[in-house]
Amino acid sequence: MAVKEGQPGLPHPKIALPKELYGTERSNSSGLDLANEHRLASLSSALLNSAAQKWQAIPVLEQPVVEGELTPVKNPAEPTDVVGYTREATSEEVSLALENAVNHAPIWFATPPQERAAILERAAVMMESRMQQLIGILVREAGKTFSNAIAEVREAVGLPALLRRPGT
Repeated sequence: MAVKEGQPGLPHPKIALPKELYGTERSNSSGLDLANEHRLASLSSALLNSAAQKWQAIPVLEQPVVEGELTPVKNPAEPTDVVGYTREATSEEVSLALENAVNHAPIWFATPPQERAAILERAAVMMESRMQQLIGILVREAGKTFSNAIAEVREAVGLPALLRRPGT
């Protein structure tokens, strides 16, 4: 039909593009074409690049965090590949985190819902812009396939839009 209309390769004007699948209600998170060799090469490159940085997951508090013993996080598919390091929160740090949450809750509750949603949407945009980096980490840290890692990032990116919908 496209050849007949003289426009092969162009999208059909009545079929929404993936990003516009939900119309004006919300935009769809970006996906990646795993059948595209260039995309697969790009993902493989992101996977290799993620190995160049050693990630750390440690408690984040207003107060200074005490240094502690870091535990290596290893790639389940390649145990010699150390993805990064983690340190469990101490009981004192958990208490401080809960205290901080209680102290800051009034500020968050006083923030208008639209402004809270905008904050979450900015975080989603940042995650989507770093999708390949996040996929590399998920594949190495959790042993996910590219497809599962893409789905996880897309779900996280799409969550703020779902929360903004009336009735949620």
